[in-house]
Amino acid sequence: MHRLESDQPPFAAHAYHDTLPVTLHRLPAFSSAASHQDQPARQTPIDWRSVMLQALIFWVVTRLGYAFFTFFLITVLKHEPLNSPAFWNIWFIWDGPWYLQASQGYTTATSTAFFPLYPLCIAAVNLLLGGSQAIAAALIASNLIALGTCVGIAVFAAQEEQETAGGLRLLRIVFAYPWAFFITAPYSEGLLIALLAFSLFFMRRGAWRAAALMAFLAGLTRITAVILILPLAWEYGRQHGWWDRDAWRAGTWRQRIRIADIPGALMVVSAVPLAIGLYMLFLWRRFNNPVVFLQVEHTYWHHANWTPWYTGFELIRRLFPGTPLLSSDRALQVITLAVLVIFGGVTLANLRRIPVAFTLYMLGLLYLVISANDPGLPYVLPSAARYLLEALPVFWLAARWARTRSWLDSLMVNGGWLLQGLFIIAYMTGLWIE
Repeated sequence: MHRLESDQPPFAAHAYHDTLPVTLHRLPAFSSAASHQDQPARQTPIDWRSVMLQALIFWVVTRLGYAFFTFFLITVLKHEPLNSPAFWNIWFIWDGPWYLQASQGYTTATSTAFFPLYPLCIAAVNLLLGGSQAIAAALIASNLIALGTCVGIAVFAAQEEQETAGGLRLLRIVFAYPWAFFITAPYSEGLLIALLAFSLFFMRRGAWRAAALMAFLAGLTRITAVILILPLAWEYGRQHGWWDRDAWRAGTWRQRIRIADIPGALMVVSAVPLAIGLYMLFLWRRFNNPVVFLQVEHTYWHHANWTPWYTGFELIRRLFPGTPLLSSDRALQVITLAVLVIFGGVTLANLRRIPVAFTLYMLGLLYLVISANDPGLPYVLPSAARYLLEALPVFWLAARWARTRSWLDSLMVNGGWLLQGLFIIAYMTGLWIE
């Protein structure tokens, strides 16, 4: 595997011929070789036309695949007619009804655990459909948002890989992940991943207003967006020369911090907290309690935050001897643990091979995944595998490795789609597969 530069965004060796004449095309990308914030930025042209066409084709193909799979389950397994409400309802389980309830105005405190941006998307689509097709609106919203997810992932990969083909490789790896069907389901996964991908993309190009806007919207989508705070802060400081080792050793680092750069730093660091704070202000006006969403997470869903070492202790205690060897709970626990070990191992093994901002992003995500638990469940780390859909840097590394290893590509893509098909069947039949 080629060693990646620690913090250097890739630069194209040649200009693309079909880049669109838009502002984004002229956004600067900064070199880690630039030890001073005033050094001229180098440009990395993005072939927006090719990237978006690539994402659109991939989106259409996967939508047709999910539609055919749904048709098969309804007509063959459930013996329902195609025009039956089951075509929509079969996807609409678990968290789906809660997002639908939130889209109707947060009439109960329990719905506040579901942040507002995705419910607002459902409400907007439902309004376009006449206001009486909420279930269909939720699925349509998810699938339209999935197009933005595809574009975000593809442009993120094109930026880091210096080539448009990198976008397709990363899309194949991400969507073949066995839990990637939650991007299609009425969940906020697709919207959050799209916003995270665009925020990382703009961050690496030094487009700080756009990066902050994407982070702000991510903060309105799910509290998980807090994992962006440290990467944004680090990358902003890096591109402005704040973390230069020589300057710190010489004691001249203060000279690198210009007053004009501080507002930009405050903007990118405060984007996610500002979004969460605005949601809390809304909850204070609505329920006289700005932290009601945290309280219902604890009282209704019994969620608790454990330290990583306590999570490890509970894993050992419940897994060995724990539940029966062939039980579904133990199988789910083993699968979740294996996925977490793989993602954590890849992150730790590549600390010096990927940009520091990506490492901070992954460490934040892994911490949140490990600390979020439900003491009442027979297994630990519920929904961990679904949350790891947001691990874009790990998927990016996997796509790089698969580029020259056909056996690995076949294993991840073909094996992933096979497992995903099985998981979709389990999900649609009401089994917990998060």
